[in-house]
Amino acid sequence: MKKLLLLLTLLLPIAATASTEELFGSWGSVFLSGNIKNTKALYYLEGSARATDNPKSTNDPGFDVHGLVGRAGLGYQFNDNNKVIVGYAYQYGEPPYAGKELNEQRAWQQHEYKINLANSDTLTFRSRLEERTVDISDDTGVRFREQAKYNH
Repeated sequence: MKKLLLLLTLLLPIAATASTEELFGSWGSVFLSGNIKNTKALYYLEGSARATDNPKSTNDPGFDVHGLVGRAGLGYQFNDNNKVIVGYAYQYGEPPYAGKELNEQRAWQQHEYKINLANSDTLTFRSRLEERTVDISDDTGVRFREQAKYNH
């Protein structure tokens, strides 16, 4: 029994890597956020693009964009440590990032809580709820996401 367990332990990583695909790419993003005219009202804008070395055609051997994300939101700053933002996002994806070409719409809501640490370091926790619909389905998916960020 111990020999069988040892053999499975040694072969499992080989089986797990047998179906992997190598894909080189990059993901660039731009974020803009801040207060609206010295009030507690907030704005949030995000734009992202994913590119890979997986060409769309044999005539184009360079990098091609296979995914785009645009996100916009408005929010309210309750105090120095708490804020909420609600918004809309659009995401376009195609292979290799999606099984087939799709257009996704997302409504989202988030809460951010910031803890001030020593030496102006901060620790921020973000909780985001997204309601997602895609053009290839009639369903709506709901996803809850958490993020922790440390700034030094």
